[in-house]
Amino acid sequence: MTSSAIPQTTPERKRSLIGEDVRITGSLTTRGILEFGGEIRGELTADTLVLTRTARVHGKIRARHLTIEGTLQGSAAALNLTLRPSAIVSADLTCERICIEPGAQIEGRIGKLAAYDLGIHASGSASV
Repeated sequence: MTSSAIPQTTPERKRSLIGEDVRITGSLTTRGILEFGGEIRGELTADTLVLTRTARVHGKIRARHLTIEGTLQGSAAALNLTLRPSAIVSADLTCERICIEPGAQIEGRIGKLAAYDLGIHASGSASV
């Protein structure tokens, strides 16, 4: 994903990077933009979340904007969801809008989500 495709940061929306050498068990929450390339077993919540090609998520994701280039096993809820060609998804997905690019692998259910169902508020805060 090119940097022009990631929304601009502001003082309220910081950008965080987590590399492929990071392993997390538990929950990770940010109000800003997260580019995640590591492995997590648990929950990930962000305003904007990009799972890079090296990302491995085993659990639950909530984000307003979610792009998956890596692997997801579990569930995800997002207003805007994009599955890139390298995505490998075995999950139940709930979203308002979805873009599945050619080559993306997906197994699971896809359901409709309204903005108020997500639990991530316009201010960028998250309730988990």
